[in-house]
Order: sequence, then structure tokens, then C-alpha cells
Amino acid sequence: MRHANEIIPTSYCIKIMKRLFIMWLLLQPLAAVAQIPDNPHPLRIGADQAGGSMFQGEVAAVRLYERALTGEELKALAGAPRDAKSTVSGIVGEWLNPSMPLASERKFAFPQGATIEAWIRPTAGASGRIVDKITAGGIDGFLLDTHPGNALRLIVSNETITHALPHSDQWMHVAATVDAAGSLALFLNGAHAAGASSDFDGVTVAGAATGPARPLTLWYRQPARQWVEASVIGNGRLGGMVWGGAARERIDLNEDTLWSGEPYDNVNPNGLAALPNIRALLVAGKNAQAKQLVEQKMNGRFNECYQPIGDLQISFPLTGEVANYWRDLDLETAVARTTFEHDGTKFTREVFASNPGQAIIVRLTSDKPGKMAFTAQLHSQLRSATKADGSALRLTGRTPVHADAYGSGQVIYDDAPDGKGMRFETRLTAENDGGSVKVTDSGIVADNCNSVTLLLVAATSYNGPHKSPSREGKDPGKLCDGYLAALAGRSYAALLDAHVADHRQLFGRVALDLGHGDAEKLPTDARLKRYAAATDPGLPALYYQFGRYLLIAGSRPGTQPLNLQGIWNKDIIPP
Repeated sequence: MRHANEIIPTSYCIKIMKRLFIMWLLLQPLAAVAQIPDNPHPLRIGADQAGGSMFQGEVAAVRLYERALTGEELKALAGAPRDAKSTVSGIVGEWLNPSMPLASERKFAFPQGATIEAWIRPTAGASGRIVDKITAGGIDGFLLDTHPGNALRLIVSNETITHALPHSDQWMHVAATVDAAGSLALFLNGAHAAGASSDFDGVTVAGAATGPARPLTLWYRQPARQWVEASVIGNGRLGGMVWGGAARERIDLNEDTLWSGEPYDNVNPNGLAALPNIRALLVAGKNAQAKQLVEQKMNGRFNECYQPIGDLQISFPLTGEVANYWRDLDLETAVARTTFEHDGTKFTREVFASNPGQAIIVRLTSDKPGKMAFTAQLHSQLRSATKADGSALRLTGRTPVHADAYGSGQVIYDDAPDGKGMRFETRLTAENDGGSVKVTDSGIVADNCNSVTLLLVAATSYNGPHKSPSREGKDPGKLCDGYLAALAGRSYAALLDAHVADHRQLFGRVALDLGHGDAEKLPTDARLKRYAAATDPGLPALYYQFGRYLLIAGSRPGTQPLNLQGIWNKDIIPP
């Protein structure tokens, strides 16, 4: 982990730029999705293909379907008895109370997607296969298992998603889906938990919106269906991925100092004594032996993992169809917008990460009075708790004391009351025009409002690279108090103006005009699809400016320099 007071070498900056260009490819709706390979491996329950990775705990039922079940279907299955036969269509295999391990030699093909459904009672902190149809370490199939540290994990081909499981000895219903487009999703006890879901938003998008007609804008005619499709916002310290859902908005959240682990001495005391032997091996041309000795005698520990702080989810009472939908990310103002019509009312949302305000700000409006209603909730994959605290919703938690991204993928928490691990806090408040807002332990509920502005702040106990965040850390609660106090009394218009002026001071320093064409009228994903076969001089300019946007959004003076995929990360074990 690099810190802001370090001198960053040119080679490191070049690596960052390369990663940013890769991010451009990743953060588009054309991102690669996981297709389910058709392989000859048997389907194994309770063990891997070699008979290892035995499931630790009990399994009451396992079912396999040749399509991605809907959220409503999975909710109904989670509410049915564990030993009841499935009444849902598309089932191709059902094993009630299986003796483990169990192997089915039947061959399965999934051209329209698939669902794995199971009732499990795993041993806390243990791991093991629920269903396996993949070569160990390969990308030729799929598996669903419990991962070390009590996480549910789905691997399909070379794609992986995870979700934390409750530390409980109770039975739980788990499900994993892969839709026809190859998007992965996890469900826990009938509720969508991670990844994309075909019916995640619950409404149908109709109408041919023309989009924002601004040249430095990424825009789309549909909500994001997976994390890599969401719009990227950031103020250098706080990052967000805005999905743009109509019935369910989701913003995945990051804070740039939130890491697993504690400071440690990374010097290997055996290194100096081994140096002469390593040099001699290199001179003799024995590079493999020299490399092995370096790994044994000179390498220190691998670093810990950058952690996701959580997500903000906003549910709206919308059903059926929305019309004239579009969402965009304006690179010149650093504001992500979503707009659509439902039952004769136009709804507009604006989301931005303010550097002057040190907050993520969400503005929810409708063009008719009293039409704004929703429930806003805070969630985190990390150990955390959420409760109402006066006029704010408060989520507090801690990170793992160790997260192994370079080997087993194990996630370990120190569960002692004063245990090690970085503390963090996220705070959410709401300011409404008309109607009512109520803060409860389960969320902020708004009803009959004309408009609502949500203010989200977050902080960690990080206190520098050499101080224990659990023993010598800052108080994230006091930091959040300070951030909210600085926002008090400021109108949304004032917050937006300060944010745009701050962003434009950096972004507006460079202009690039390579020409224009009719393709600029198309959504960004459509432009990418036709770029190889049609002239679009404006797209390379947009590509270049998006790279600059990511640098501005991902790191500012006083924050941590960019790492990995920037400040945007959804996984406890990052890729």
C-alpha cells in the first residue's frame, strides 16, 4: 500500500495509466461475461473432482436448473420446506438429503443460463464444495462452495463472485444464477446478495431516449446489470459505482484507506546472509535456483487487501414499465444522472462525490409534487452493524485482521471485543422537501416528498502506515461528525456548484478535438460495438478524457495514490 507522502516513480505512474486504460475496457457494458463451458466432468456434490475440499457441515437439498430463476422464484423456494420437491420449471437435477460426496454422471448443457440451489448448514469458518463441475484451478466449468472465512463463492469459467455468510448454526437457503448473458448472481435466503440479477431492478425499460447530447458523456439506455457496467464517481478518497436502477438504485462504496490487517515488519532477516549465494547462482546462469532462494530467503509477507466499505441501496415503489430511460456520466461535471418516466411522472437522480464536501451526494426529484418515496439502506460485506442514530443511519464495522489474496483466499477476523482490524463508519442523512422522512434501524424511509437529498459520509481509523488502526487509530465516528457538520445548512445547489467548480478546475485544463460524426448520437455501448467498422473520431477523444477523469476521481492531494483498479473495488479478496 502506497501512501501520500511517498515519492512515486515514473514507472509506477506508467503502470497506473495502463491500469486506467484497462479500466476503460472493464467499465463498459461490453465487458466479458462468464459463459458456462460444456465439459465431461461429473457433477459432484460435497466434494471437488478429486474427492477433496469436502463440505464441512450439512446439506439438505441441492437442485440444478437449466435457466436463471427469477428473484421471486428463489424467494418462494427459500420459503418452502427443505425436503420439499421443487415445483419450478427448468429443473434438470434434484438431490434431496444427499449422502456426501455424491457424483452424477449426467451431462448438462446450459445455453440459456443456469441456477444452483441448495439448503446448507455450514460449519462456521470452514470451507467446502456444495456443487463442483470444474477442473481444480481450471476455467472449464463451475462450482459453488463455502470459502474460508464464511463466504459463499460462485466460480464460472474465469469469473468469481462472493458474499459473506452469517456466523450462525442455522439452516440457510443459498442460490447462484448465471443468466443467458453470462452474468453471475448470488442469493441468500431468497434475497439478492451479490452480482448481477436479471430481475434485479424489477421493472421493464421501454422507450427510445435520445440521451444527453453532450460530447464528453458516457450514456446508456438501460441500468447496469453488473458492477463493471456502473458509472464511476470519486473525490479521491470516496469512490462509488452507480448502477442507475429504476426500482432499485445501488451505489457500491469505497474509502481509500480501508484495508485488512495491521502494520508489520516486512523485512526478511535471512535476506542478507543469502545474498552471496543468490549472486553466485545468477553468475552461474542458474536463474531458477536463484529465484527459488530469493523466494525462500529474501521475500517478505505479501501485502494485505484493499476492502470495500459497503453499498447504499435505495428501493422505490415502482412496478411494471418505465419509459424514456437513460443514464449518463458527464465527465465535465463529474455527475452521474438517471432519468425516466413512470405513470406520468418524470423522475431524475443526480449522484456525485464531492471533494469540497467530502461526501457522496444523491439528489432524488420528481416533476410532480409528493411523488418521491423510497427506503434507503446501508450494507457491508464486512463485519458490521447498522442502526438509527438521531437523524442519521449509521453503519459501523471492522475489517479482517488478515485477507489472503495470494494463496488460499482465507479471510480471518479477530472477534475479541477489542480485536485487531481497522474500524470504519458510514453515515447517511436525508434532507426532504415536502412529505416525511423517518430514520429506523433498517433504513431511511421517505414518503410523499417532492425531492430528497441524501448525504453520505464515511471514514476509517487509519492513522498512517506505521500505527495500528485498532490500537492507535483515529475515531471514524468523530471524523463523520466533522464531515456532516461542514455540510449542515448548505443547499443542494451550493453543494453541486462547489463540486462542479472544483472538478472543472482540473478537468478543464485539457481539450482534445479529433473530429465529430453521427456516432456521437449513439449510446456509448453502441458506439463501442460499431467502432471497428465505422468512423468515429470522437470516441478516442472520449477514451482519453475518461482516463483523465479516472485520475482526478481516484486520487487528490492528501489522499492515497491509486492502487490496483483505482479506489473502486467490490471484493474482500480483490482481483
